[in-house]
Amino acid sequence: MKRYITLIASFVVSVLTATAGEPGFEALPFLRLSRNPAAISGGSAQVFASRAYSVFSNPALPFSSDEGVDVALSYARWGAGEANEVDFGGAYSLSDRFSLSLGFSYAPSGEFSSADMIAGIGAGFRITESFTLGANVKYASSKLSDAYSLGAVAGDFFVTYQSSGLVATAGVSTLGTPVESQATGKYSLPSSAAFGLGYGAFAGNTLELRAQLTADCYFSGALAAGAGAEAIIKDMVSVRLGYDYGGESVIPSHATAGIGFRFSGFRFDATVLAGGDAGTSMLFGAAYSF
Repeated sequence: MKRYITLIASFVVSVLTATAGEPGFEALPFLRLSRNPAAISGGSAQVFASRAYSVFSNPALPFSSDEGVDVALSYARWGAGEANEVDFGGAYSLSDRFSLSLGFSYAPSGEFSSADMIAGIGAGFRITESFTLGANVKYASSKLSDAYSLGAVAGDFFVTYQSSGLVATAGVSTLGTPVESQATGKYSLPSSAAFGLGYGAFAGNTLELRAQLTADCYFSGALAAGAGAEAIIKDMVSVRLGYDYGGESVIPSHATAGIGFRFSGFRFDATVLAGGDAGTSMLFGAAYSF
C-alpha cells in the first residue's frame, strides 16, 4: 500500500513541477480567458455562470434534474479589435446525477494564417444535493504560421458545494504537460489551484443580488483574484460589475461591466472589459435553455 501511495505522490509532484513555469510566460495563455459574457468575474473558479460554458472554466457547476439542455454562442473582440473570437458551448443533463458538456473556441488573427483553437468535453457528477464533482479535458492549439504551431492537452478538476444561497468551489485549472518547440524551447501551461466563493439572496420579491470572490494560485508563483456583483431584476434584466487582479499572471488586470436580458429560456448578454495594457475588449453572447 505504501508503495502505491509513494508512486501516486511522485506522479503528483512530477506534474506540479512540470507545470511550474516562470510567472506570466506560460504557453497558450488564451486557455485562461473567460468565454462567458455573463460571468461577473473572469477567474476560472466561477460560481454564478451558465453551464453551457463550463468546458472553458468550472466543470462542477451545480445542476438539477429539470435542467436539460443549455447551449450558448458568443463573440469576443479582444484588445480593441486586435483579435476576434467565436465560442460555442453546451451542456446536457442525462439525469439528476450526470451532466455532459462540450465547447469549441476559434480565434483567427488575420495575420500570417495564425489562429488559436480550443476543443473540449466535460462531465459533472452530483454526489449529493449539495456537492458536485466535475472534470474537463481540452485540446488547445496556437498556429503562428503555416509551418509553426503549438498544441497541448489540458484538464480542469473541480468540486462545488451549494447550500441555499451559498456556493463554494475549489479545484485545479488548466493542468497539463509542458509545450515544447524546437524554435522557442519548452514552456509550461498556465496551471493554477482555483477557489471561488459566492452568495445570492433576494431583496424583496423582484430583486436578486449576487456576489462572488475568486482566486487563482498559479503554479508558477503568480496570484490572481477577482470580485464581482450582479443585480437581477424580475428575473429578466441583469446588471453586473467586477474587477480582476491579474498580477504577474498571463491575464492582465481589468474591470468589467455588463448587462443581460432573459425571457422564455433565451438569454442575451454583453460585457465590456477595460484596463491595463490589453485595451478595451467586448463580449456578446446568446444562449437558450430547454
